[in-house]
Amino acid sequence: SAANSLFSRSPEVCVRDALRGLVIADPSLALIARTGSSSSEGVGGVVIRREPRGSPTGNWVRVISGGGAGHEPAYVRFVGEGLLDAAVSGHVFASPAPNDILEAIRQLACPSGLLVLIMNYTGDRLNFGLAAARARTSDLRCRMFVCDDDASIKDPAPAVGRRGIAGSLLMMKLACGLADSGLDLDCIVDRLESLRTRLATVGTCRLPTGDWELGLGIHGEAGVGLLKSHQSSMEAVVGAVVKKLLADERIEKSMNKVKKQESSSSAACAMLINGLGGLSNLELSGIASVAFETVTAVSNLPVRRLYIGNLMTSLSAPGFSVSLLLLLGQDDEGWILETLDLPARRWPAASSPSVLRPDQLELAALPSDPTSASSDSSIPWQSAESLSSALASLSAVAAALIDARSILNQLDSVGGLGDGDCGDTMYRGAVAMQKFVEQPSNAIVTVSSGPRRLLAELSSLAQSDMGGSSGALFGIGLAAAAASVCQSPFDARSAIAALSAAAGAISEAGRARQGDRTMLDTVYGFLEAFDAGLSADEVWQRLPRAVRRARDGAVATAQMKPRAGRAAYVGAELSSTSESEARPDPGAWAALIILRTVCRAVGVAVDDTEAEDAAVLGSG
Repeated sequence: SAANSLFSRSPEVCVRDALRGLVIADPSLALIARTGSSSSEGVGGVVIRREPRGSPTGNWVRVISGGGAGHEPAYVRFVGEGLLDAAVSGHVFASPAPNDILEAIRQLACPSGLLVLIMNYTGDRLNFGLAAARARTSDLRCRMFVCDDDASIKDPAPAVGRRGIAGSLLMMKLACGLADSGLDLDCIVDRLESLRTRLATVGTCRLPTGDWELGLGIHGEAGVGLLKSHQSSMEAVVGAVVKKLLADERIEKSMNKVKKQESSSSAACAMLINGLGGLSNLELSGIASVAFETVTAVSNLPVRRLYIGNLMTSLSAPGFSVSLLLLLGQDDEGWILETLDLPARRWPAASSPSVLRPDQLELAALPSDPTSASSDSSIPWQSAESLSSALASLSAVAAALIDARSILNQLDSVGGLGDGDCGDTMYRGAVAMQKFVEQPSNAIVTVSSGPRRLLAELSSLAQSDMGGSSGALFGIGLAAAAASVCQSPFDARSAIAALSAAAGAISEAGRARQGDRTMLDTVYGFLEAFDAGLSADEVWQRLPRAVRRARDGAVATAQMKPRAGRAAYVGAELSSTSESEARPDPGAWAALIILRTVCRAVGVAVDDTEAEDAAVLGSG
């Protein structure tokens, strides 16, 4: 069972412990003591507010909900100010016991009455319905509202009807808000009933095969369609969900009614992006972006409120659902949004994206720092040929890094020292640099703008396109190299001085030095070939030796202990890799590729070490 996969406890006991943990953490909540046949351990339980709404007079309607465990935070974590007065939990994916439900109703009984709000599942309808009926025989005022928002099944059996899923949370928020506003019980039910045909939800979940099942229920019930893994980009999956949502018979009828009565521009919607527990917040936000743009483009519906979060889960299922609540007309829209906006402790903060269209989501970037383009501070290229040679070198470096993507990722995976994405990071930077070289702007890359401007642009490119700490370090190094260009002409000596400045800046920013198993072992190895006071010709002559020393530095990192960057957290020992299996640091090898490729591109005779490299990298 998924519920006891981490601990050797039954799902039922886990549920009881979870309820106790919730109450321990929040002094405003309590559990209802169990008696008689319901006192056995592990049948769920009731979480209740110590001071329900309207206390102590009971002059406000109180709201109760619940269902099987495994959907947290729904519903037990929605007990609190602005939301539920109590929630009844069964064990995992099982309806609560009628006795527990009845006890919750009795505890909350008040003159204004009690609303029982549930999802449309047979067990919940029967058990909550039985408890509500027994309460009414004791003259307790109680009404029940059943949410049925699942739009994935086109023609459900009449005796069963639509399932209730995440859209029911919008109904819960509205019901609790209306209760806080002092409305009568019958009025609250009438308001909710008026929205039944305007609320729809469609969910989907990723299967172990990589396929996505459309319309999968929150208890793992089979869906109504399959998106194969090769068709399962985020845009494709979210698009299929939204398309099915907008094609729902209820939604179409409501939209058609508006079109006949008044301008369709008066229609809008509230949207809920709900995660089933196995998707990250990063992924849910991406889903929200695609859903927002799709709904806006396909239906022309303004999204007045957008909620995002893991609110009604299915343990840790890797899926999500999209819910739409139609808002028809200004008066209708007004009370719904006002009620949704009432404060509630555990309800996610809403955004109001209606003020934006998809094409208005970004602010214009500020212009580049004018000092970086100032002709007064620019050292020009010696000639058009010098500029062409520099661009050709960059193009060669980009191609080499793209080719090395796989081996750099492999090096970054050895011994658990990295996270296996060094090649991907270098690839992103290389692709961006390749595009920059192939389509340079005349205002940026000119003979007069000089190497300083080119290095500054490459610094910006590294920071914006590479990402991660590598992008930041390359950006810092290239910025320092740009700042060092202050003498004309820009020759081999100037290039070595710029590289030295870059290494110093990277060392300071990354808190690393030679011997720490980083790219600096390669770079400083290269720089050691040059003495102070060398002429440009002498620098040129020493470049083959510098490349050899750079390779020696890169190879040596295989036996070094990491003392900087993420790899340093592995510990004092050099991971679990034996000495014979150790490989060079991926950043150090990437630096070697860059230096060696530049030298070859400008005509330096560099040793052919392909066979030796293969042995060192373990690819021979």
